[in-house]
Amino acid sequence: MRFWGASWVVLAFWGAPVLAGDEVLYDTVPDWIEPVDIASIDQESNGQLVLLDVEQRIEDGRLVVYSDQALKLDSPEALTAAGTTTAIWMPDKGDLTAHHVDIIRGDETIHVLDKMREQGKAFTVLRREQQLERRTMDGMLTATMAVPDLRLGDILRVVTSVSLEDQALGGNVQATQALFAKPVAAAYGRVTFSWPEGENIHWQAGPRVEGVEEHSASGYHEITLPLPLPEREDMPGDAPMRYLRPPILQATTFDSWEDISRVFAPLYDTQGLIAAGDPIDREVQRIMADSEDPLKRAALAVQQVQDDISYLMNGMSGGNYVPQTPAETWEKRYGDCKAKSLLLLAMLRAMDIDAEAVLVSSSIGDALPDMLPMPADFDHVIIHARIGGQSYWLDGTSGGTRIGNIDQVLPFFNGLPLRREGAGLEAIEQNDLTHPNITATVELDQTAGIDMPTLYRIEFSMGGAMAAQARPVALQGTEDMRRQYVETLVGNILDLGSLLDPAVSYDNETAILKVTARGSLYNEWSFDESEATYTVNLLDSNDINFNPDRARALWRDIPVSFRIAPLLSDIAIDIDLPKETDAYRMRGRPELEMGVANVSFHRAASLSDNRFSVTETMAQKALELPAEAISAEKARAARLKAMRLRIEAPHPQRIWELNEAERDTHLAALRAFYTDLVASDPEEAEPYMHRAYFRDESLDFAGTAEDLIKLQNMQPTADRYLWLARIQHRLGKDEAALDAAREAFTLEPVPANALAEAVRQQDLGNYDEALALVDDYIDLVDDDSAFLDAKSEILGRQGDPEAGLALITARREEEPDNIDIQSLDCWYRAKWQTGMADMLDICTRLVERSSQSALTLDSRGLAYYRLGNNDAALADFDKALKLAPAQHSTRYLRGIVRLAAGDQAGREDIRQALRAKPELERDYAYYGLTPE
Repeated sequence: MRFWGASWVVLAFWGAPVLAGDEVLYDTVPDWIEPVDIASIDQESNGQLVLLDVEQRIEDGRLVVYSDQALKLDSPEALTAAGTTTAIWMPDKGDLTAHHVDIIRGDETIHVLDKMREQGKAFTVLRREQQLERRTMDGMLTATMAVPDLRLGDILRVVTSVSLEDQALGGNVQATQALFAKPVAAAYGRVTFSWPEGENIHWQAGPRVEGVEEHSASGYHEITLPLPLPEREDMPGDAPMRYLRPPILQATTFDSWEDISRVFAPLYDTQGLIAAGDPIDREVQRIMADSEDPLKRAALAVQQVQDDISYLMNGMSGGNYVPQTPAETWEKRYGDCKAKSLLLLAMLRAMDIDAEAVLVSSSIGDALPDMLPMPADFDHVIIHARIGGQSYWLDGTSGGTRIGNIDQVLPFFNGLPLRREGAGLEAIEQNDLTHPNITATVELDQTAGIDMPTLYRIEFSMGGAMAAQARPVALQGTEDMRRQYVETLVGNILDLGSLLDPAVSYDNETAILKVTARGSLYNEWSFDESEATYTVNLLDSNDINFNPDRARALWRDIPVSFRIAPLLSDIAIDIDLPKETDAYRMRGRPELEMGVANVSFHRAASLSDNRFSVTETMAQKALELPAEAISAEKARAARLKAMRLRIEAPHPQRIWELNEAERDTHLAALRAFYTDLVASDPEEAEPYMHRAYFRDESLDFAGTAEDLIKLQNMQPTADRYLWLARIQHRLGKDEAALDAAREAFTLEPVPANALAEAVRQQDLGNYDEALALVDDYIDLVDDDSAFLDAKSEILGRQGDPEAGLALITARREEEPDNIDIQSLDCWYRAKWQTGMADMLDICTRLVERSSQSALTLDSRGLAYYRLGNNDAALADFDKALKLAPAQHSTRYLRGIVRLAAGDQAGREDIRQALRAKPELERDYAYYGLTPE
């Protein structure tokens, strides 16, 4: 429903219509107007808006809105936008009168409207429903005029007036004017309201608007406000709407909310609207025969109005306020919120259910008590029913209302009941929901290992209006539409990897939408040294974030507003964990009953052997949190976050620790899943991408290469060619690795890809080609440490490691604080056994400066080994592997040193390292690092 006030005048921008009977009237400016002398305005000031003078007069139950606007056409875009002047008005409520359309060109004023009228070419009237795509017929007429001979630098001035007399207001008048503030600029701006002295007119400007001047002259009282307003103070986005709503100037003859209630109540008088035996009566009788429960009867009536009557706003013939009759709505099978509410109200009263119509605002409900009582404050009508001592707020334009969710209330905050005796604003409080409107069950299979992808199954259901919005997808959507919907929805719950078997259905009887799917998730365990931790991020309580900003002095007393529909969700999660690990530990608060701000949680969790289970209920509702309560709620949020649920695995088994037979057992379910995933859509690239990632992580490098080659034939990218090059090298296929690197460079000829190709040339012994590539691109990057590493490596493999060390040493002297160069220096000396005299000092300083990082410990460990100190080498390697268990080069070196020291446990180190990185055997052989 549109409740039109008089805020019709567009303030500052052309291309939007100037609002205002069936024909455009032409006349001089009204006698009560003193036109602004545009010559007195500084037309060279910043901004396109030269003049805006809006004057509204209330008299004899009629409103006239006069608008004088002038725009400087200082750009081609402004010239194009101003080429057609458009006016729209409602012919059943008043007239549009055009006074002037002038072009001001220097000292010359061209009276375009007069010339166009002489040629019979002034405004052309047509009907154009501008918002039909929104199911809105507003009953407006449109007039357009193409302004001829506009030139860059002209000023276009358009002067019009619109009269308005609304039949539904019982002789009352309302006027509203939107106000704009800096930095929007206007050389001259003014808004004026006037009315005969002695008239009972109430006016108000706000929020936070000052500078209104009042005076009386010639028997009329005037209020005037210059524009633009001073620049507005920013407000926090979570403030109540009374702080955020745009500034307006209001005036009305209505004395109070009770006055409005009395005037509008007759429009929703249902006496005699349903005749015995007519179609609506038969529907009422059917519902009453179906159930004796008044609440169920109400739910069935709401369902009838929501599902069988489509929405179409009809603003014609006074329809902005006056609803069409229930009989007309039933016959046409469409109506707006007024029509649907009147039909629903008539049906409920026919069932002897206590109900009344209520005016609400869908956007600024909390601000209503601070606003001037006017019908224009509202934009919607709902029904308030009282059943069994409880209030139910019923919306015929919503969807999915059933007996299980009829207690849901949108965040209207306040409403105005329509009663013949009158009523004031009443608070609309949300009920505590009795049935969840969202449920989810999630099964996670992590038995393949904590460093492997997780298989999931999910069943998700939602009801009410949320489900009704998605009903067309479930019932009429294409397969692609349904898949996209499921993918988006599941992706909002899970950190989605892949999706298989998506399904979506809608049960019209319960208005519940059900989604099911299975798929894979990327590994979400985090690793700290030899311990792994999994945070149960699927729980809303684990992700609570309440941190409103009230740091500014102006903001400190501003409440936090939660303008949300009520939500009650239930989620159940079961996780099957890998069996081959030490006892798992659960951290956080398993049992929880706690609320923060507008949300409350109840959860219960258990961990038994290798199965973790948790259920959590979350309830949230609209409310306003006082400013003085914010600090305490922030603290509660912090405490709740500290209670987040985590699972710890003290010494988890990693994939490289498994031999091939063990991997076959552990990975059987994942391999079967990815086979199904690829088979589900073999012509699409994405399934192969997911399987390639899995195969790489599970050490199936031949399978990885197979999928990457398939991918590159479908959707080649440079990144995937580089990935393929690394895998081919890992498989010992260095010619194929070079081909892949070349393809990456061809697709994206950037320095990083040139370097990748140089490394592959080096692996084949093509040292001259490798050096040429490095030298061609080393000067094109800001950080050339990777190129320096490559060049020195090539020199070492050519048999001249001293030349490579000289390059590194020179750079270290140039940049003594560059830790990357220091790391390269230590590593190079150790692997090539050059510059060994001060090698240990350099490596030790590096370890100390890097706070004993795993990489620097690895380098120093090799230095110790080269110097014959196996115990010190092993100590560094052990520390490095504790910090980074997946640093396989360190494990390989530890295996070599262990074997050299006579410890046969080194062979297991070698085996594990080569499972993950088989290229280590060939690459480290260049440095004489081979197992004994």
